[in-house]
Amino acid sequence: MILYHFTSAIHLPIIEEAGFLKLTESNLHLTIPHYGPDVVWFTTEPTATLGHGLLGVLDKKEVRFTVDVPDHWVKPWLSWAEGQGMDREWMGYLIEAGGGIEAAETWRVTFRSVKKDRWVSVDREEVRI
Repeated sequence: MILYHFTSAIHLPIIEEAGFLKLTESNLHLTIPHYGPDVVWFTTEPTATLGHGLLGVLDKKEVRFTVDVPDHWVKPWLSWAEGQGMDREWMGYLIEAGGGIEAAETWRVTFRSVKKDRWVSVDREEVRI
């Protein structure tokens, strides 16, 4: 499955040196960090036009990783988060902050780091919203 992971240019050298996209917060709980399993976040959309919550202190639209991972590694975030019993109000807030339901429907997660041999390309040109 082809998926896209966006990040900032500041993070790129760290990721390249490590040789993998690392697991991070799955955001299942408002106040308890790492309440659920850590994940790598992806979208099925090759551009950041839906926002995806990538704006903030760091512009996480500057770099796009295109990866090819086995389908069985991937879960749609919405249905997975619902299955984890995520609080509906908290989920609604994340969806709104991340660009709305249209964006959220493209979000995918994996529960393993994604090594460099799965990277199809790394594009350093900023994908503007």
